[in-house]
Amino acid sequence: MHGLRTSSVLILDDNDEEAIPIQKALATCGIGAILISGAPGEEEPKEPIRGIRVAVLDIYLLDDPSQERQIRYTGDLVNRLIDESNGPYVAVVWTDNSEVLDEFKEELEKIACPPVLTVNLDKTDVLATPGREARAEKILSSIRTALAESPPLDFSNLWEQIIRDAATDTLVSLQLDRPPESESSRSLAFLAALLRSEANRSGPISDRDAVRSLMAALNPVHLDRIEVQATNLAEDLESAIEPIRKAVYTRRPDGVATSALEGYTGEIKIPELELAELSELNAALLFDPRSDEFGAGRIYSHRGIATLRLGLHLPGTRQIRASTVEKDHLGRAVTLPVVYLEMSAACDHKGGNVTTARLIAGVAFAASRIKEHNNSLASSARVPPRKAEYLLAIEPIRLPDMQDFPSEDIVFVWNARFPVSVSAERLRGIDPIGKLREPLLSDIRAWLAYHSSRPGHQSV
Repeated sequence: MHGLRTSSVLILDDNDEEAIPIQKALATCGIGAILISGAPGEEEPKEPIRGIRVAVLDIYLLDDPSQERQIRYTGDLVNRLIDESNGPYVAVVWTDNSEVLDEFKEELEKIACPPVLTVNLDKTDVLATPGREARAEKILSSIRTALAESPPLDFSNLWEQIIRDAATDTLVSLQLDRPPESESSRSLAFLAALLRSEANRSGPISDRDAVRSLMAALNPVHLDRIEVQATNLAEDLESAIEPIRKAVYTRRPDGVATSALEGYTGEIKIPELELAELSELNAALLFDPRSDEFGAGRIYSHRGIATLRLGLHLPGTRQIRASTVEKDHLGRAVTLPVVYLEMSAACDHKGGNVTTARLIAGVAFAASRIKEHNNSLASSARVPPRKAEYLLAIEPIRLPDMQDFPSEDIVFVWNARFPVSVSAERLRGIDPIGKLREPLLSDIRAWLAYHSSRPGHQSV
């Protein structure tokens, strides 16, 4: 990996005399494009491309009179070129034949990552336009017209541009644009200072720990530059966000939101998100499964903690479930996993000052068995948590398949009545099932602090 793959445009055309002028025209707008011939026998990228947002496609790449074979060949080629996890993109197809366009659109729908939108453009008309800037504007104008029909794609393209520009600003702010010096390097000093601020400073840092710590330390710097870039593009962002905002505030009970987009008179369907979709989104926001070491916010299974042989210091699973699950439904809760959350302060972890890990216990509920997430569920099948101040339920999360856990969306319910202290050194030998991200963990810490410190009062 060389870290230079940043182009968002793909041009697929076997005629250099036509493709290169288009590539140069886009370059006048600061847009780099990957040019691939696509002709049989021509070399293709070693692996599928990710991050393409516009694919400019010539259908006819074969020396073959059969239109059907031409369409099938180009569709298969696009399928090989664009990674299945590429994300949303617009296909610009060189044709003024609506019948051919419809057939090609059907073919593109079959590939692993089909375009979100497909628009047609007359190549002859574009190439006949005098001036590179005018040619580029003709192409970009057709794309902007298409994006007006897809507010999410319009916004995501702007957001992605902001992220890239902010990354450049971050590099400059850390003086990474300066040439290396013979005796000292300011850019190296900046990066070392960031790493030292985030990593465990009580001992040597492994390469693996250093990578994670440096990435975490760069996040606040990058976030600050994102906010600056968003301010610079405020007008464009407001235009892109307007239909999204209206989709939130003009929604009717039947799930339809009327768009006030200029030139667009239809209705945008805003469906209710399914539980699985909400859980997947929550997992991205709140949960990180890539965690195999001791640290703040780690979640451990009871099976793992039990291997530490804490004896009477470890509460029993039956006791934890009885305190967490509604009494009338306790009989169906015997298989619910008991888990523990590491609550020590993040700054103590960074400084290497955690000698005793502070955990609280909780229960992992199957989201589909809790009534508020499944109103059609019969009472006899429910397993809901109690309603109590000492309990805190977080939103449903989609977890990767793992032993002892329901193979569906999970609701963690944390119980303040069962704090557990464990030697940090001993806990390092147990692999967590993942970790909660810092914003959620901070919220849980605040809830636990309130619960443990509220004075209460007596009155008559």
